[in-house]
Amino acid sequence: MFGCGGLAPSQTALVNETVTATLADISELDREISRFRAAIEELGLKRTALQSFADAQKSLLSPVSRLPAEVLSQIFQQCVIVPWTDIRWDRYYPSNIRPPMAIASVSRPWRDVALSTPRLW
Repeated sequence: MFGCGGLAPSQTALVNETVTATLADISELDREISRFRAAIEELGLKRTALQSFADAQKSLLSPVSRLPAEVLSQIFQQCVIVPWTDIRWDRYYPSNIRPPMAIASVSRPWRDVALSTPRLW
């Protein structure tokens, strides 16, 4: 006598076992893929952190980082010498960040210099 699809009962049982084993293998592969995805995500986060660190270290080597605070202050004052009402700043600063705030947002040393330069504000 034949079972489903014209298979003998012993063949049907064998096919069922094969399907069950194959689905178990697929489940194991899915778990392994999930582990790899998690590992890739973790590596991506580590890479991003290392890139940020490298960028911060490289910025210490830039010539502008060696300028004295007094020189930076003079440069910053030149950036805002024109009154805001005389220029359409939104053309240059579309996010509504005005020059003193933009300058103060660059780095901690620039922020310190900007905040200690009253003429900017």
